[in-house]
Amino acid sequence: KKTKTQSKQISEALSKSFLFSSLSPESLQTVIDATFGPTKLKAKQTVIAQGDSVAPNSPALFILEKGVLGVFKATDGESAPGTQVFTYDKKGQTFGELALLYNCPRAATVITQKESVLWSLDRETFNHCVKGAHMAQRA
Repeated sequence: KKTKTQSKQISEALSKSFLFSSLSPESLQTVIDATFGPTKLKAKQTVIAQGDSVAPNSPALFILEKGVLGVFKATDGESAPGTQVFTYDKKGQTFGELALLYNCPRAATVITQKESVLWSLDRETFNHCVKGAHMAQRA
């Protein structure tokens, strides 16, 4: 069960994302309730790996509660994880949206650089909660 503070942090993070910005408060709450976590990770753990596909019930979208994560991208011929291109270090930052929307392989590798705490949402839950809410709004 999430604390009120955790629910508020997840709500604020999701509200900033175009994927969730048009949801009604009730639908947003359903998504918040469906997020998994908190998952505590040690430094140097791979959260996602470039090129991996995402199973329907595997974590797809991640929300940073605390910590520091490096984003690495390998170009053709470059060994994994490649060159660091970005750092997630602010509470509420999200990553993994492409896997939610398009079921495409991961575009980058994300590795914890310090102990980190993440929340996650799988694609199946996203499709049920978010796409279902959009369909209901259109009806």
